[in-house]
Amino acid sequence: MRCEMCTRRLGSREIAHGIRYGTADPVSDLFLPSKESAYTVICQTCGELILRQIYSRLNKPTSPQYHQ
Repeated sequence: MRCEMCTRRLGSREIAHGIRYGTADPVSDLFLPSKESAYTVICQTCGELILRQIYSRLNKPTSPQYHQ
């Protein structure tokens, strides 16, 4: 299996991140992945890069461009 971001081949015991799309349920406050959503698999290095980008934006003012 390869990382879908950098295309590096993943080792058999290597940590990987799986990303799916879905909806947020306002009643239960849970994320509900879509049954049609296949995992997007990325390696640990790319996963950490994406997480750093996401968390770095948490303390910034909300920009309308992210909520379209």
